[in-house]
Amino acid sequence: MSTVITPTQWPYPGARWWKCDLHNHTPASLDYGKGVNQAALRARSHKEWLLDYMRAGLDCVAITDHNTGAWIDPLKRALAELDHEKPEGYRPVTLLPGVELSIERLHALVLFGPEHGGKVIDEVLGFARFDGTPGNCDDVCKASLTDIANEVARKGGLFIPAHVDGPRGLFTEYTGNALNPALRIDSIVGMEFLASVPTLPEAYKQAKLNWTMVVGSDAHHPDDQGGPASNYPGSRWTWIKMGQPTIDGLRLALLDGPLSVCRSVEPGPAHHFNTTPEQLIEELEINGTKVMGNGHPVQLKLSPWLNAIIGDRGTGKSSFVHFARQALGRNTAQDLGGEDSQPWKTFNSFMRQSAPRKGGVLKPDSSVKLRYALNGTSFLITTKGALKDHVVEEVQADGSLAPANSQDVRDRFKVTIVSQDQLTDLIQNGREGLLRLVDEAIGKARWTAEHGQQFTAFMTASAQLRELAIQLGQADRLKAQQEDIGRKLAQFDGSDHANVLKNFQRQSRQTREVRSLAGEVEALRGELRELQEHMRLSDVAEGIFDPANAEEQSALNAIRTLRQIVHSTKQRLGEMEQLLGRANQEFEAMLANTGWKVVAERARKAHEELIARLRATGVTDPEQYGQLVQQRHVVDEQLKRLQELRATLSRSAAHRKGLLQQLMDQRMELTRDRNTFLNTVLKDNNFVRMKLLAFGEDKERLIDQLRAALDLGGDGFADDLKVMADRLYKDLPEGVDARQVEFNQRLAQLKQDLTELAHGGGDATPWTGWLTNRLKKAASDRPEYLDRLDAWFPEDSITVEYNASQAGAAEWRDVNEASAGQRSAALLAFLLSYGNEPIILDQPEDDLDNQVVFDLVVQGVRLNKQRRQIVVITHDANVVVNGDAEAVHVMEYRSGQCWLKHTESLQNTNLRDEVCRIMEGGRNAFKRRYQRLIESAA
Repeated sequence: MSTVITPTQWPYPGARWWKCDLHNHTPASLDYGKGVNQAALRARSHKEWLLDYMRAGLDCVAITDHNTGAWIDPLKRALAELDHEKPEGYRPVTLLPGVELSIERLHALVLFGPEHGGKVIDEVLGFARFDGTPGNCDDVCKASLTDIANEVARKGGLFIPAHVDGPRGLFTEYTGNALNPALRIDSIVGMEFLASVPTLPEAYKQAKLNWTMVVGSDAHHPDDQGGPASNYPGSRWTWIKMGQPTIDGLRLALLDGPLSVCRSVEPGPAHHFNTTPEQLIEELEINGTKVMGNGHPVQLKLSPWLNAIIGDRGTGKSSFVHFARQALGRNTAQDLGGEDSQPWKTFNSFMRQSAPRKGGVLKPDSSVKLRYALNGTSFLITTKGALKDHVVEEVQADGSLAPANSQDVRDRFKVTIVSQDQLTDLIQNGREGLLRLVDEAIGKARWTAEHGQQFTAFMTASAQLRELAIQLGQADRLKAQQEDIGRKLAQFDGSDHANVLKNFQRQSRQTREVRSLAGEVEALRGELRELQEHMRLSDVAEGIFDPANAEEQSALNAIRTLRQIVHSTKQRLGEMEQLLGRANQEFEAMLANTGWKVVAERARKAHEELIARLRATGVTDPEQYGQLVQQRHVVDEQLKRLQELRATLSRSAAHRKGLLQQLMDQRMELTRDRNTFLNTVLKDNNFVRMKLLAFGEDKERLIDQLRAALDLGGDGFADDLKVMADRLYKDLPEGVDARQVEFNQRLAQLKQDLTELAHGGGDATPWTGWLTNRLKKAASDRPEYLDRLDAWFPEDSITVEYNASQAGAAEWRDVNEASAGQRSAALLAFLLSYGNEPIILDQPEDDLDNQVVFDLVVQGVRLNKQRRQIVVITHDANVVVNGDAEAVHVMEYRSGQCWLKHTESLQNTNLRDEVCRIMEGGRNAFKRRYQRLIESAA
C-alpha cells in the first residue's frame, strides 16, 4: 500500500507536490462575498479567512485581490499568530503575495515569493499606472500588457493571464491578430485555464507556445453557500511540484509543464500526488570505511522518486552503489555476471578488508546502514566489519528499533542495481543474467519453492517405487522356498506320520495336565502340614492369674477350653492331609485302569516306533513337521502380500508418473510466465524486443547442461553429448507452445533411451561404450540417479533484437550485430520497462550518444519515477535536468575522503550552478529545458 504524506511533513529531500490555489480574493476585493450576506462576509477576520484555506487542505495560497495588496501584510501577521496558536483546523500554509490586475479588457495574475510583503504589490500598481479604486475590478491599469508583464519579470515575479477561457480572459476578449502582442511576451510561462479539456485559439497554436495551464478557485466566498456556481477555497486548485513553495520553484514548475503541474479539473481520477512507492530506500549511511565516512558518517537521504548523484570523477559516486549492493544482499558473483566478469572483479576488489597494495575499503569498524520502507513500515538493515552478516530491525512509531520478525534481506527488500559494465557483460557473456532478471521480475522464488516441493514429492515416490520393486523381486525366492517346504512336508503326509505326531503331542499335553493336577494336590498336603506345625497357642505367663482366686480361675478355665479346640483342629488338619494323600493314590490307580491310559500308552509306543523309522530314513527331527507347517504359513502369507503389492506397485507407478507430469507442467508454466512477461513489458517498446526460446537453442549451452544433469564431468563424452543435443534441437517448430510440446516429446524419449541403456537394455548403437558403462555404474551406485534425470529439464534462453532505425519503420537486428552503445541502449530500455522496486543505475549514459540519452534514458526515468524510486549516478546533465530529478546529491573529494556536499532540488540556484560546473552539457541541458532561465543558472 502506497503512503500519502503532506508536503510540510515530507521527510525526504528534494521536490514534492504542493496543493496550490494561485487565484484567491479577500474582503479587500470589493466583490468579495457578493450576495445577500456580503456585508457580513466582508467583515470576516484575517484568521477566519486563513482557516478557510487550511480546512480545504491547501499548502500554498496566493493573495490576488483586484488591483490591491491591502490584505497581504495583515494576513502574514495573522498566519504567524496561527502558527503559534495552532487552533482546530490549523495546518501549515505558505502565502504568495500577488494581485489580479485589470489590464485593458482582461485580467492577469501577478505573483511574488513568500519573502515579499504588500509593498511589492504597491510597486506593481505603481508601474502599472493604476489610479483607480483599490479592490475594484472595473478600474483598469493605464500601462500596456507588454510593459507590465516585462516589468513584473524584471522584479522577479510571475505574470499569468487569468481565466483565459472565461470572462475578461485573454482568449475570450482577444481573437486573431489582436492576440499577437500578448503571445510575443517571452516572460509569460503559464496561464489560468478553467476548462478540463482546453480549446486553444489558432493564433496560439501557430505561435508554437507551450504555456503551462494552472487553475485557481478565484474564491469570492468562504464556502459553497454563495450559490451553485460560487467559487470557494478548495473548489479548484493546482498540484505543483517544488522543493519549497517559492517563486523560483513555481517558475521552474511552470516551465516543466505536465511534469510538475497538474490541475484539479483535468480529466481522470483525482488522487494525492505525494504518494510514495510501496518499496523505497530512505537512507544509506556509510561509516568508517577507507574512502568514505572515516571519522564522520556520510548519510545519503533519498527522494522516493528520481535521485541523481553527481560530482567530479573520483568523488565516490559509484561507491554508494557498491555499499547499497552489499547492504541489500545483491553481492554475489552471480548478481554481477559470474566469477570471471569485470563487474564482479571490480566489486570484489572494492568490498574487502583494506590492506597495503591490495585495495579494499573496509576496516574492522566499518558499517553500512540502509533504511528501507516497505508498505509504509521502515526497516533498518545494518552490516558491520567485513559486511558479511545483516541485522534487520523494524523502526517503531517512536523511532526506536526492534528486531524484525524476519532477518531475510535479499528476498524481502527488492532492488534492481545495474551499472554500465553489467549492461555490457549481459550481452557479451551469455543471456543467463537476462533470464535471471526476468525471473526476479516474475517472482520465480515462489515457483522455485513450489517446484522444490514437487521435486521432493517425486523423488520420494520414486524411492517408494524402487522399494516396492525390490520387495516384489523376492517373489521367485519365496516360490522356491514354498516348493522346498512342500516336498519336506510330503514325507510326513505320505504315511501316517502326521497323525502319529499329532496324537503323541495331544496325549503328551494331556499327560502333563494330569501330572500337574496331582502335583497341585501334593502342594496342598504340604501347606496343610506346614499349617499343622504352626497351629499352637502361646503359654500364659506365670503369675498373671491366681488359681486360688475364684474369678481368675474362671478365666483360666476359658483359656483351657480354647487350647483344647485348637489342639482338636490341629488333629483334624493331620487327618485332612492324610485324606489328600489317599486321594492322590486312588487318582493314580483310577487312571491306570482307564481307556485313556491305554490310548496314551499306545500313542507313546507309536511315537517311539515312528522315531525309529524316521531315523532309519535320515530324518533326525520328527518335530520339524510343525516348524515346516509354520514356515509354509509364513511363506504363503508373504506371497499373498506380494500379490497385493503388485496392485500397490501399479498405483505407485501411476502416482510417480503423475508427479513427473506435474513437474513438466510446472516447467512449461515457468516458460509461459517468462514469455508473457517479455511480451507484456516490451509490447510497445521501440528500442528493444526479446524473444523467449523454450529450452534454449544454443547446442554448446545444452551440452553443458546435459553434462551436469548426467554427472559426466570433465570434457569427455563429447560425441555422445553432441548426438543428444542434435536429437533435441534439430528442426524444432516455431512458436513457444509448439516448440515446448515437440521438445518435451523428444526429451522424454531421450530419457527413456538412456534409462534402458543404464539397465543394460535398449539400442546401444548411437552411443559409445564409455557412456553405456558410465550410466550403468551411476545407476548402480546411486539408485536416485535416473530419477533425477527424469526430473531434469534444460533452461530457456532469450534472443535480443535492437531497432537499428533512427526514424521511420523499425529495423530489427540481432543485438550481437550492434555497437556497444546500441547494445547498452537495448538492455537499458528493457530494464526501464518493468518493475516497481527501487532501481539504481550507475552511469547508464556511457556508450550512448546524446540523442539516445535524451530519448531513452531521460524519457525512461520520467516514466519510471511515477511508479518506482530511481537512483541514477550520472555525468550527463540531460539525465538530471531533463529527467526532472526531484533530488540532486552533489559529491566532493576533500581531505582524502569522499563527502556528500549537499542535496537540493533543481530550483535551488546553487545546485544549478553545480550542475553547470560539474556535468557534461550542463548549460545546454538547462537551455534545453529552461531556455528562458539560462541566465539564472549562470
